This record gives sequence, structure tokens and C-alpha cells, in this order.
Amino acid sequence: MENNPKNQDHFEGILLQSAIGKFLSHELIGAMSIIRIDEIEYETDLLTEEAKAQLLSVQHTDQKIAELQRDLAIAQTARASYANALRELLGHGVEGSAHPAAGLQVRH
Repeated sequence: MENNPKNQDHFEGILLQSAIGKFLSHELIGAMSIIRIDEIEYETDLLTEEAKAQLLSVQHTDQKIAELQRDLAIAQTARASYANALRELLGHGVEGSAHPAAGLQVRH
């Protein structure tokens, strides 16, 4: 894996929780890149190619999880807005008072 300063800058000082629940942080110290996994520090330049590939996979997966969490928050906000609009159309209002709008039939 080639040393990419953009990737290093992106993860500098960020504490990430991986899918297996262990903590990983990545930071730059001088010209040396260090990752911390389970409180043990490793110089990324000294990792095997296989370990570097796994690290990159963890980082990409964490990015995807964060992106999906942002998308979920957007969808949940939109859903709440649609539900509130529906309540108002049905005469419930945001407070939940059950007064059907004129012309609507209510079944109990």
C-alpha cells in the first residue's frame, strides 16, 4: 500500500470504533504514521502489506458506516416530518389531538 498523505490527514487524530468493537486511532507523529489498536501503537510503515490492506479495509468500512449513519439520520428526520404532515392532514395536529378534518370518516 502506498503512503497517501490524504488518507493520513483524513484519519489524523480520529478515534474510530471498528465493527468488532475494538478501538483504532490513526495519527501522524512527525513524518511517521502511527495507528493504535487496542491501546498498542504500530508504525504503519512497518506493517506487512497484508496488514496495511486490512487497515485500509477497516478505514473504508468505518467511512461507509459513518456515511450510512448520516443517511439514516436524514431518512429518520424526513420520516418524522412526513408523519407530522400526515397527522395534520388527518386532523390530529402535532400534539396528537384527535379532531378529524372535515369530510374524513374515522373508524374505531
